[in-house]
Amino acid sequence: MGTTYTETNGYFMSTTGEIRKHVQHRMNQVGELIGARTGFFDIVYATTLDRVFLLWVDDTGLIDGRPINPFASLIAGRPLFGDVFVTGDEDEEGRVLDLDYDFFDEWFADGLRVALEAN
Repeated sequence: MGTTYTETNGYFMSTTGEIRKHVQHRMNQVGELIGARTGFFDIVYATTLDRVFLLWVDDTGLIDGRPINPFASLIAGRPLFGDVFVTGDEDEEGRVLDLDYDFFDEWFADGLRVALEAN
C-alpha cells in the first residue's frame, strides 16, 4: 500500500474521548500523531455500504498498556487501543483520501445511537 506525502484531512480520536479534525501533513509520519513506536502502526478498514474509512492505529497499543479507544473500537467493531487517526479510503494510485466529514458524522452518530439503544 502506498501512502501519500501530501496533507490529508481526517479525525484524531484519543483514548480520552477527544475527537477533533486534524490535517496530517505527511501520512508517512502518522505513527507520531497516534503515539505509536516507530514503524509499529497498522490500518484497520471500516466499511459502510458504500464507503471505506481507514483507521490508523498503534499496533502495540494493547501490549504497551494503552487504554481502549471507545469511539474507534465502535467504528472498527473490535477493541482498538491507543489514539487513532481516521481518514478516507485510498484511491487507485494508493493516495490516502480526505475524510468526508459530513458523511462520517452522520454515519457515526447513527452507529452511536444504535450502540446506546442496545445497552
